[in-house]
Amino acid sequence: MERGDLLLERGQSLSAVHLAALIAQRVRTIPTLRIRATILPFGDELIPGDSDNATGTPEFIGPTLASLLPFAEVELLPPIRDDPATVPRILAEASHRSDLLITIGGSSAGRKDVTKASLRQVGDLLFEGVTTNVLKRGAVGLVSGTPVVVLPGQLIAAITVFHEHGLHVLSRMVGRELRRFEEVRLGIDLRVDHRMDSLFLFAISEGVATPLPWGVARITTLLGAQAFAVLDHDRQYRSGQRLRVQRLWSLN
Repeated sequence: MERGDLLLERGQSLSAVHLAALIAQRVRTIPTLRIRATILPFGDELIPGDSDNATGTPEFIGPTLASLLPFAEVELLPPIRDDPATVPRILAEASHRSDLLITIGGSSAGRKDVTKASLRQVGDLLFEGVTTNVLKRGAVGLVSGTPVVVLPGQLIAAITVFHEHGLHVLSRMVGRELRRFEEVRLGIDLRVDHRMDSLFLFAISEGVATPLPWGVARITTLLGAQAFAVLDHDRQYRSGQRLRVQRLWSLN
């Protein structure tokens, strides 16, 4: 290496090659952050993903999120019932052993959606949603100083809210932008007829973005998606127009 070469940037994940370079340069100690993340899936209908029970919905969003945090020490809790008497206690207890809490489900406004109300009881809800379709139920809060990212209980909404809000929170924690943005060209004409700005998933090939079928629970759509973008409501987008998209799965 030459004098002035940059070995590591702030917030960068350490790999085996980084360790080799540090040792070769006689760097013996560096400050590191090992984030302790706790994932809490809420829902009376949920059963553990490895359960043989024929009834109930297997909890599959939690393991998916855990795989998106390769640099973190992740604790994935078993499914938690929507009980307004116990959810606040569980949030408070988890906050004391975590640097980041991620909740799944219970984020809407129905009678059994208790996540945000419980968060208000033991902490602060910094915002309870956004005026963007798909992302609208996501929220961010604090419990005993620990950031809480509230995700909806549908897969596509959960994954995209994590990328939009969760990675923003993590970026602030590590001091480095973890979200990956890029400009691409739209492959077809596209009109956004929804009453609010809307999230679209895209397949990206050679710099061209093709919108995928819409639906917050379409796992097969997510399998083919490489990026997403929020498009303005009541607007016509033309083929060839430039779009700024955010890459999915950017931490893996």
